[in-house]
Amino acid sequence: SVLYLGAYLDWDILSGANNLDTTHATAWSTIFQYDPETPTSMYGLVKLPAPGASYKELDGTMHTGTGFYSVYAVFNPDEVYPDGIAEPLVDSIHAYIERPGFNSRGGFNRASDIAGGDMSMAVAFDTVHLAAFDTVYVRYAVFGSRPTGSLANEAAEIAKAANRAAGFRRGDVNGDGDYNFLDLTFLYKWVNTGGNSASPVPRTMNGDVNGDGNVDMADVTYLENYLYGMGPAPIGQWWW
Repeated sequence: SVLYLGAYLDWDILSGANNLDTTHATAWSTIFQYDPETPTSMYGLVKLPAPGASYKELDGTMHTGTGFYSVYAVFNPDEVYPDGIAEPLVDSIHAYIERPGFNSRGGFNRASDIAGGDMSMAVAFDTVHLAAFDTVYVRYAVFGSRPTGSLANEAAEIAKAANRAAGFRRGDVNGDGDYNFLDLTFLYKWVNTGGNSASPVPRTMNGDVNGDGNVDMADVTYLENYLYGMGPAPIGQWWW
């Protein structure tokens, strides 16, 4: 049987709660809710790691990050308390999260196609087939922010920061959000000064791009091959 690993989220902390929008950023596995009339705050989730990221699981096996299986923008007046009284979602939430992709009431592609209203969201992080005594891990970061610019850019920056803090985005050793020659020279300098120059951001092990547990010239060579030789991507690993 299939197990849907999901959550139901109703923030109830936004001003202007009668006119909410729910959206997502596929590239960073980020979903958030905000008031489109006065978009001064946003609240949501980042699934870790980012889609396509190579990483080493706690048991040492290699995996690739995937995005949310599904996101459903729930229109509360119709789907949570149609009679003015909050009703449990147990009978219907499975129908929401079993639909892959991003959906909302009536099959709309975005919740903003609904003319304003109190919104919540249901999400499935992943689907798994579990045998007896199996263990599955789902990691995510919850965030709240008051952006001063683009909400999409803010969501991307939050996702990058969350990925770096959790042990991903290895190779972006200077923490500027990009992979390029600056990271290569940053890492080379740190390795060849015996750790006396600025260390990789946010942790030293963010420079362990080959995932062998050390930060040394092997990582410099690995990163150079990734940047200029079409080599494999940096390998992330969970931190605890």
